[in-house]
Amino acid sequence: MPNMSVVTMAPYAAGGMVPVPAIDPLEHRRKILSEVREHLDLLKEFEGIISEEDLAQRKRDLFKALPPAPPPAKDSSKRPRLGDVDGDETQLI
Repeated sequence: MPNMSVVTMAPYAAGGMVPVPAIDPLEHRRKILSEVREHLDLLKEFEGIISEEDLAQRKRDLFKALPPAPPPAKDSSKRPRLGDVDGDETQLI
């Protein structure tokens, strides 16, 4: 049986339903980050034309639109931090 992704349905103007493909959260985050980066580059071109206050506000608005950072990946090759282990396992050298 082929691996099928879940497709949700969304209403459209004519009153029916249309399938909406599932979005990969990581890909969606990358697209948002790319778009914010493009907008920041575009704002650089308007330095000196738009007031500094307006530019600063627009940059703040862009940063507010950023998705939260993903949690750190669990890497088994890293040593645990002191607070991550039980007191019985901790040795002082």
